[in-house]
Amino acid sequence: MREDVSMICARRGQGKWQTLVFVLVLVGFGYGVYEYNQLQIRHQHAEHRSQKYQSQQESLSAQLQVVYEHRSRLEKSLQKERNEHKKTKEEYEQKQINQNSKKQKTDMIL
Repeated sequence: MREDVSMICARRGQGKWQTLVFVLVLVGFGYGVYEYNQLQIRHQHAEHRSQKYQSQQESLSAQLQVVYEHRSRLEKSLQKERNEHKKTKEEYEQKQINQNSKKQKTDMIL
């Protein structure tokens, strides 16, 4: 009879250990689910930031393209203005030379 009592007590102790192990496994599983959820949330935030940065990059690339095109037009316009200025200067110098030569001729006649 004494053996029966000790066996029952041993089984009661075994049940406590089983319950403790079950609770620990359950807590571990719950923690795993929590960490997985947090990882999913961080992943969603990272994807959102990635899309935002990609959109900003595309916008900046488009703006840069516009700036380069504008710069190109300005350089062409500047070159055109320089050529026109050079031509005008040459015409002015030629007129000056012609007027000086006419003046010299009239001075010689007088």
